[in-house]
Amino acid sequence: MPCFEEPPSSSHSAHSMENEDSNRVTRSMNTSRFWRDLSHTRDSLGSRSPTSLLCTPKVTDYPWTTNLPHDSTFPSMLGNQPNPTTGAQKYDLRLHSLLLCRHILTRGLMEGVGSDIQVNVPAWNKVYSLHRLILDQNPYFTVLLQGGFSESSSNSVTLCFEETPFITAESFYFVLTQLYGKLYEPTITQENVRQILATCSFFQLDQM
Repeated sequence: MPCFEEPPSSSHSAHSMENEDSNRVTRSMNTSRFWRDLSHTRDSLGSRSPTSLLCTPKVTDYPWTTNLPHDSTFPSMLGNQPNPTTGAQKYDLRLHSLLLCRHILTRGLMEGVGSDIQVNVPAWNKVYSLHRLILDQNPYFTVLLQGGFSESSSNSVTLCFEETPFITAESFYFVLTQLYGKLYEPTITQENVRQILATCSFFQLDQM
């Protein structure tokens, strides 16, 4: 004999409708909360576009200052002022990068602190206390110090420029300042432009 399901009672139907209405209200509240949070986030970000949020600013996005002072006024020049509400200084990527570059240039190149290789240039009778890690940025020094030559296992190398008159002490030092993070624009004149171009070409500084 066929079985017929008993139709749901009115109380059961009312209970189901009540649950559906409750779920609809919950979804509506969650949607409203989502858009409210999104609006708050957009307001807190100001006028920045969504594309800009995906791009991490680079050091090269900021203009480099010239003739940086070596005194306590240096941080204030870059706007790293204390937060008026908390009294704490906000992290400044530009300031940190400039201070790091200045430290590497002054303590590394100018003072030779932590040097692990001596570069001798008999053409102008000068010995430079340099660093393999810094020189490794340059393709010429990479091949010289890691290309299987005798210099790769030595703490001293000699560069002979006696037959290349356009490579001078000034132009060679210019190349070194580029590798050690220069903080100023170079002074290029009619008197030194050929020397700088010749030295940059010799050391394969393509960006120059």
